[in-house]
Amino acid sequence: MSHTNFNPSTFTAGAVGGSLTLAGAFVGAVQSAAERNTANQWARYNRDQVEKFLNVSELLREHAVRRAERAEAELDALNRLALKRAGVLVRR
Repeated sequence: MSHTNFNPSTFTAGAVGGSLTLAGAFVGAVQSAAERNTANQWARYNRDQVEKFLNVSELLREHAVRRAERAEAELDALNRLALKRAGVLVRR
């Protein structure tokens, strides 16, 4: 045992705890700044511009839904074809 009573595991635990405390504070500050910037960014636009943004967003969402529906239909058709070829699916 050293004359300084240095305990490496206690030192490590303290260092890790201190690092986590500093990291938590940093993350909290970054999140606060991001929220503040997000809240203020809409103040730059007038009502017409915001409505246009929302309309474009809705059109993009509708397009994504239609695309997903087409992909699901295509996948269903391919699965049916595979089952038919395997002799599992009987014609109606």
